[in-house]
Amino acid sequence: MVFLPVGSYAQNAVGVFRAIRGIRSTTRITRVAEVRINNFWVARDALASHRNYTNFDFTNTSSRIQLQVEQRILAEQLKSPTTFYGPYNYMRAVSSVSRDQKLVNPRYASAWKHLRQTEGYNGAHHLVMTSVIERIHADLKASGHKVSLSDLKNNAPCIFHPFHGRPEYQHIFHNLEEQYTIYSEHGMRALIVHQLELINDINIQIGLEPMPDWYIDGILKETKLWCDHFGLVYDNWVPMEGIK
Repeated sequence: MVFLPVGSYAQNAVGVFRAIRGIRSTTRITRVAEVRINNFWVARDALASHRNYTNFDFTNTSSRIQLQVEQRILAEQLKSPTTFYGPYNYMRAVSSVSRDQKLVNPRYASAWKHLRQTEGYNGAHHLVMTSVIERIHADLKASGHKVSLSDLKNNAPCIFHPFHGRPEYQHIFHNLEEQYTIYSEHGMRALIVHQLELINDINIQIGLEPMPDWYIDGILKETKLWCDHFGLVYDNWVPMEGIK
């Protein structure tokens, strides 16, 4: 068994395990989320929202709890990249596993290959721009909250999208001032919903399927976990006018 460290952070530790027995091999992505005991249900809802996990377990002390999920990937099991979401370190693990062509369904091989062509982000797209996360981190620091910037970025909610990085969609994926304003005035939930609506519009325009409800719901649950863990504002709802 070989352990390939992808990232080990306060909220999520993610690893890829490969076991080889003769000509057969098994690949597992294991994710361990460690949270405060009062965040158990938020963490459970976020991790359990994924449809591709095959194992779920947890252990706890009086103050902290560890939730562990495991995804076993067999031959030709990886389907569309657009069915995956989660923290950045988990999405990087999925992207790294997709390099093994034996594990990718041939129907989606070109989609995975396209995502990996941009090495700078390894296929995983932060729904909240990293520069926006840096601003939010500065705000947290100024208010006395001690939060690791690298932890904040590596646990931020991400998706895969084939057009991330293309210049003609820069205004959608890299709208720094708009993102920061929405978060400051309305909270992270409103920002994520806004970004998903913009991306959904792209999907419809180019003939892709719109995001299903279960996918959007899962992303919001991951966002809630991220916010609660690091002290970000999740929902400060007031009507949003003139923002599209």
